[in-house]
Amino acid sequence: MIYELQFEAQSPIHVGYKKIGTLKTTRYYITGKAMWGALTAHITRSLYENPFADHNNYYNDVGTFIKTSIKPTYFFPKVNDTIHYPHYTEDGLTYGNKHNNKHNNLSKSEFERKFIYSRVGTAIDTTGTAEDRSLHETEYIRDTVTDNNIITKVHWVGYCIVEEKEAHGLKITNLNENFNIESEMDNKISFSDCIQTLTVGGERNYGFGKLHLKSMKKSEKVFNNKFEDEKFTSSIALGHVRCEPGQDVEYVGDLEPVVGRDWNSHDNDNQNTSKNNNRGTGQKSTFCDVCFVPGTLFKESKFEIGEYGILKII
Repeated sequence: MIYELQFEAQSPIHVGYKKIGTLKTTRYYITGKAMWGALTAHITRSLYENPFADHNNYYNDVGTFIKTSIKPTYFFPKVNDTIHYPHYTEDGLTYGNKHNNKHNNLSKSEFERKFIYSRVGTAIDTTGTAEDRSLHETEYIRDTVTDNNIITKVHWVGYCIVEEKEAHGLKITNLNENFNIESEMDNKISFSDCIQTLTVGGERNYGFGKLHLKSMKKSEKVFNNKFEDEKFTSSIALGHVRCEPGQDVEYVGDLEPVVGRDWNSHDNDNQNTSKNNNRGTGQKSTFCDVCFVPGTLFKESKFEIGEYGILKII
């Protein structure tokens, strides 16, 4: 079953991308990995009073469960009726609804002027003065924009693909307009109640990343594309698309490596320390996939949604 989720931004959003000099740039969407991390954190804290009790790492159990049972897609900013996902046109890279009127779509530079801003900061040393070489600038996606001369809140729209599974001491029940998540310790939570507020992306200690759930509903589509048998058909990459070895596809777009880390609290030298708890988990492994970037244009293809919202052409 697939659910459409719509959040209202309560603060700017920063999803880490490239660092250029002192500037930390942001992606112009929320990745499936970033949304997976937010869901994992909030669901774990709702289910377990002490996620590290008895040297257990419930974060790891919940995160692994979500990867296969509550898979989030990428989320894109929405203003009024326009979802600003990237897609290539004869005019180059454009942000907006492909099926909307052309005047609702924005060029890359227009999108940046409307949605992207930055904040300058510096670290303070023990003397109360700016720490040497600590000046930095953080790029972010605004939580409000000016649309038709009216200040308007930015919303974020995406989907979760939910399967009624049981694994890692967890199970999904009452799969209907909403659903519950239950643990083997007889803890039970409502998914929609749990995600009323989410904190997603980076720079969260500076107040970034706050989202409030506005609506959750069952859907038969993924961004206007019919969803059937765990797949949807589209000519646009609505997330990163894994580039398979030997794959022969025609496309208009670009390729980039998608690099990330999986985490585990079980550090052989220092298990369950306060340092690891502050981090949430200790480093476990890295992964890297070469992918077509979101917005890449293909001949109409069928896509399967995988872990972290990364797509695969079927």
